[in-house]
Amino acid sequence: MKLWRGMRGKILLLLVVVGLLPLVVVSHLFYTSARRLIVADRVEIYLNHLSQQTADKLDLFLTERREEGLAMASNAVIEEFLLQPATTPPSAVMDILNEYVQIQEVYDLMVLVDNDGRIRAVNSANRFGDWFDARLLNGVLLADIRGFPEEAACWERSRQGGTTVHDFYRSRLVNELYYFEDDASSRSYHLIFAEPVVDHRPGATAGVWLSIMNWEYVQATLDLVQADFQKYHLPSGSALMVDKTGGTILASPVRRNREPGAVQDQLDVSLAKTPGFVSLYEALRAGRSTIEYRMNGKLRYGGVSRVGQPDFGWKVLVSLDDQDIFRPVDRLRYVFALIIAGAGILILAGAWLLSRNLIRPLQGLTASARDIARGNYSGRVETRGSDEISGLAEAFNTMAAT
Repeated sequence: MKLWRGMRGKILLLLVVVGLLPLVVVSHLFYTSARRLIVADRVEIYLNHLSQQTADKLDLFLTERREEGLAMASNAVIEEFLLQPATTPPSAVMDILNEYVQIQEVYDLMVLVDNDGRIRAVNSANRFGDWFDARLLNGVLLADIRGFPEEAACWERSRQGGTTVHDFYRSRLVNELYYFEDDASSRSYHLIFAEPVVDHRPGATAGVWLSIMNWEYVQATLDLVQADFQKYHLPSGSALMVDKTGGTILASPVRRNREPGAVQDQLDVSLAKTPGFVSLYEALRAGRSTIEYRMNGKLRYGGVSRVGQPDFGWKVLVSLDDQDIFRPVDRLRYVFALIIAGAGILILAGAWLLSRNLIRPLQGLTASARDIARGNYSGRVETRGSDEISGLAEAFNTMAAT
C-alpha cells in the first residue's frame, strides 16, 4: 500500500491505465464487431443458404417423384390389366411393379386400385429384393382400399383425374407387409403419390396407381446437412423440418433407433405442446428467414426456407448453437487476453524503470534537504543529464554552497 501512496505508485498506475485502456477498449470493440459480422455471415448467409439449398433439393426430389408416377401410370399393360383383369396375368403386373420399386429405391409399396376400390396388384418384393410373406400378400390383394383411410382419400381424388398426394403419415397398408419397430422411426412414416391410370379409348379412368414412398429418403436429405457440419467440426449443426403450419416436426436428427438403443424421438412432435420447443415454435411463427431460439438451455441461430411444392410447403430449419457460431471469435478473445497481459507486463516493466529514473534523483534531493535542515551543508546531489530534474539538482547544489 505504501508503494501506491507514493509518486512511484501513482506514476505506475497512470502509465498502466494510459497504456492498457485503449488496448482493452479496441479489443472489446473488435470482439463485439466480429460477433455481429459472424452472425451476419454464418446465419444470414451460410445458414440461410444451407436451408434454401436443402429445401431446393427436396423440391426437386418431390418433382421427380411426381413425374415418375405420371410415367408409370401411363404403362399400357397396367391400363389393360385394370380394364380387363382376366386378359393379363397378375404375376406379369407384379413383375412390373417389382421392377419399378427396385429401380426407384424409395417406394415401399406400389398399389393398383380399380374403380370399385379393390386392390388388384401390389409389388410382391420390397425395394431390397426380398419377397413378402405370401400369406400377408394375399391378405392385401383384393382388399377394399376404403379400409385404409389415407390411401382411400388419395384413390377417391385421383379417380376424378389428376395427381394427388398425401403428406407425412403412418401407413396401415404398408404395415400389413412390413415390420418397422426395430428400425429408425423415420422409416415408419410415408408419403403417397397417386396417379389416375387413364383409359385412353373413352378418356375415362381405369383405376389409380398409388406409390407409397418411405419417409426415410426425405429424412436422409436433412441428415446430409448434419454430416456436412460434422466434417467442419460444428457438432451442434443440424437440420430440422416442420409442416407448413410450423407446428409439427416432420424430420429431426433426434429419433428412435437412429443409433442402437436410442429411445428419444422428435418425429411427429407438436412444437406448441411440447416443453422445450415453445421458443422454436414462436420463432417460426414470426415468419422470418433468420431466427433465434432456445433449445435445451442453449441459444441457437437458424436459417429457415420453405419447400416450394404447394401440396407440402414444409419449412426447413438449419441451425447452430451460439458456441459453435462464435467459437472463432471466442478464440480471438483469448488471444486478445494474452496480448493485453503481455502488453501489461511490458508497460509495468517500462513504467517501473521510468519511475525509478524519476524518483531516484528526487530521493537524493530529499536526503540533501534533510541534511541541510540538520546543519550539514557539505552534502551535494548527484546530477546526470540535462533534464528538468538535473536542473533542479544543480540549483539545489548551488543553494547549499551559498
